[in-house]
Amino acid sequence: MKATDKLNKMLGKTFLYLGAAVMIQNYQKKDGKVRVITDKRDYNLPEEELESFLEELQPMESSPMVVPQAAAILNNSGLADLSKVLLDNIKKVQENKDYIPQACEIRDQVKTFIDLAKVQIDCVKVMQGNK
Repeated sequence: MKATDKLNKMLGKTFLYLGAAVMIQNYQKKDGKVRVITDKRDYNLPEEELESFLEELQPMESSPMVVPQAAAILNNSGLADLSKVLLDNIKKVQENKDYIPQACEIRDQVKTFIDLAKVQIDCVKVMQGNK
């Protein structure tokens, strides 16, 4: 199936893309480029990249209110900041063994953070009815 045929079937539907829910509203083809118009923003792509772009869009099969909440958890949970802190701490422990007690405290806080994320995931599952 051609990418544009696939895109035609996706019009008016909502997909998860890079952690955000986007609804494909329309598209335009001109001079070897495709402009995919969504409710959030437009994506301007060379025509040869359209297929890979469409593959990144994940269908949202659950209720439209629940999946954006899950995406918000992923976006707002501070995972990037946490990763940076952990990598910095690993480096500090490698350079200075006296830092180990402080690193152990950070480890305990990270475990709490992970437990909280698990509870959030369980809440999303319950809201979706996937107990």
